[in-house]
Amino acid sequence: MNLSPRRLVGLATAACAALLLLACGGGDSSSGSTANPVEAASTNPVPRVSSLQPASAAAGSPAFTLTVNGSQFVRTSTITWNGVALTTTYVSSQKLRASVPAADIATAGNAVVAVTNPAPGGGTSNAATFNIQAVNPVPAVSGLSPGSVASGSASFALAVTGSNFVATSTVKWNGTALATTYVSATQLGATVPAADVATGGTAKVTVTNPTPGGGTSNAATFDIIATNPTPALSSIAPANTTAGAANFTLTATGTNFVAASTINWNGTALATTYVSSTQLTATVPAADVASAGTAQVNVTSPAPGGGASSADTFTINATNPTPTLSTVAPASATATGPAFTLIVSGSGFVSASTIDWNGAALATTYVSSTQLTAVVPAADIASSGTANVTVASPAPGGGTSSPVSFTINPANPAPTLSGVAPTSISSGSQAFTLTVNGSGFISTSTVDWNGTALPTAFVSTTQLTAQVPASDVANAGTYNVTVVTPSPGGGTSASTPFTVIATNPAPTLASMSPSTLVAGGPAFTLTVNGSGFVASSSIAWNGNALPTTYVSATQLTAPIAASAIAAVTTASITVSSPAPGGGTSSALTLNVVAGPYLAQYNVSQTSGTNGVNSLAVPFSAPTHAGSTIWVAVTISDYAGVHTLSVTDSQGNVYTLLDQENDGNPGYQSVAHFVATNIAGDSTTPNVVTVSHTWENYDGVLVAEIAGTSGAAALVGHSANIQDGLAAGTNNVTSGAIAVTAAQTPALLVALSMNTSGGSSDLGGTGFGGPAAGNGLAQVAQMWNWGINLATLATEPVTSAASVAATFNAPDKDSYVTVGVVFH
Repeated sequence: MNLSPRRLVGLATAACAALLLLACGGGDSSSGSTANPVEAASTNPVPRVSSLQPASAAAGSPAFTLTVNGSQFVRTSTITWNGVALTTTYVSSQKLRASVPAADIATAGNAVVAVTNPAPGGGTSNAATFNIQAVNPVPAVSGLSPGSVASGSASFALAVTGSNFVATSTVKWNGTALATTYVSATQLGATVPAADVATGGTAKVTVTNPTPGGGTSNAATFDIIATNPTPALSSIAPANTTAGAANFTLTATGTNFVAASTINWNGTALATTYVSSTQLTATVPAADVASAGTAQVNVTSPAPGGGASSADTFTINATNPTPTLSTVAPASATATGPAFTLIVSGSGFVSASTIDWNGAALATTYVSSTQLTAVVPAADIASSGTANVTVASPAPGGGTSSPVSFTINPANPAPTLSGVAPTSISSGSQAFTLTVNGSGFISTSTVDWNGTALPTAFVSTTQLTAQVPASDVANAGTYNVTVVTPSPGGGTSASTPFTVIATNPAPTLASMSPSTLVAGGPAFTLTVNGSGFVASSSIAWNGNALPTTYVSATQLTAPIAASAIAAVTTASITVSSPAPGGGTSSALTLNVVAGPYLAQYNVSQTSGTNGVNSLAVPFSAPTHAGSTIWVAVTISDYAGVHTLSVTDSQGNVYTLLDQENDGNPGYQSVAHFVATNIAGDSTTPNVVTVSHTWENYDGVLVAEIAGTSGAAALVGHSANIQDGLAAGTNNVTSGAIAVTAAQTPALLVALSMNTSGGSSDLGGTGFGGPAAGNGLAQVAQMWNWGINLATLATEPVTSAASVAATFNAPDKDSYVTVGVVFH
């Protein structure tokens, strides 16, 4: 049996413990010895490693303390490094520490760390891996390719050479990392974006290696060279000279010049002075202009960028010829006029030729060998007269031309305005001719209307005419008329006012109130509505003007005497407005009729819930003062006798004429109210409200009867309520009502309440109105539960007759009321 020294020691210790136990009587459990037995030695557990602190280190690092975390550690536990025991310190059953010498981490790689517990028991733990990381070197940069580019270049590839480059090395541009490609330990590649070389200057290029180790290299300088613009030449001065002239300074004007730009003469650079980005100068030697001809002048700028401008032609003239003057333009001017440009035509002109005015040279511009121009100052034409114009050319050769006479005419006179004809017109008039009188007028004088020139005709020095458009007199007001004569001299006259008189619009008549009256009525105020009314508009009754009150542009009023409506008649109502403009409106007819007559009616019905209820019936038009309002009410519910009241929005007082309650199940009721001589409002619609108790179904008919006061308008009313009809009674006839010629029944009302119901209420003849053949025309109905509650009908009567209306009452306990209004 092969035993290790540690294993042997453990066995010996166990044997001694056993012998000691026997010597003390521990081997006999039955003896009565009281000696304490010696316990057997404990067995060490197998340790376990859970983590290392640290778990890695850089190769070449100094010695360090390693902490091993785990479980089952004992005081004699040992940390091993690749199987070699380290000097170990026991911290706890879960933690040990050991010093790792620098030699154990000198080279990159992995080390195996474990813990061993000695016998008895004990053993070696699981292995933990400790990583020894390689250390990156510090990089060095030795060169860049390219080392420079022109500003504004596109993105490009940069090659960086040096040493100690690694796969994770990064090229940086002014400290900002570029997209980097590893080529070798001595070369990296990177892409430089166009934005990084947009402007001239320098950039710092470095290489950075990451940790462990690593670092940033020295910086290499990259040049971004500013690009010269392409020059542009716009002019040269002078542009010509005479052959044989001395050397002179040539000025080139243009754009994009730089300090290194040069002026070139026939392709040869001249000694050039930079003045600004828009101007250069150079000395042209006499040898370059010794002979007549031309030379090409341009500007070049060196690379980077740069280039050559287009060329201008410089003319080298032969010896100056003697100038000849043929014409000047203009050939005359007006005294006191402004400065002007004089154009001189002839031959033999050179760039140094001058135009002379009475022997004094003017500032002259050379156009061609046949044309010169010069500005003649206002001082030279201040007075009328003549001036001699000549052309002079300098030596060599040259001379002075024969003169041409220039005429200076007197200045225009100042206009004076004495009057206009006409002096006024109505607004809205057509275009017209305005005659203006005064003095100092000339052919170029104009008539101005509020400062705007009119088309003007010259008649004489004392008279002008002008066309005034209709648009200038469309609106009333005062307008200033002046006469303007142009310079030189001339001026604007004092103004004369012209009056555009307001024109009255043509009135339009749309409606009037009232439009119908009862003959014999009292005096009243007539209100007319329309448009185009003015303060001087008047209402006419059959062509006779009435005292009229202006309310607004859309309303007038006038009092009408009682005598005007004493008898039945019709009146033609118009509105007239005076000139200018104005006129008479179309006519409306006002009817004066025999009273009473039906002015308007409204029918309404509802079904509601039990409780206090009311039904509002709005009139569709304004009510008329003095009329009678008749209200008929039908109610069907279970309340028994009803308490009814009627009010309206104009405060009229209503009197109950009669009320019938049938007393049968369903409690049908009929009632009539009247308000006489009402306080109507000609502009505000009326609302009549019927209030009652415990309502299920109701119907209300409201009629306005004009031309009467009191209940007299309701002919035969109280005598014509019928009730208690037997079922199937179909002929209910009102009492005969005698009428005379020219009287017309205007209103016939039938009211029905039915307690038994029945299918005949829902269709067929039902309670549908007058029987056929009696001449009555049904106008409106109210319905409830399928029963016709009220019918409104009219019949015109042209001769003496009686009115008898027949209705169908298919069920028992029906009520019928008939009221007739004549007009």
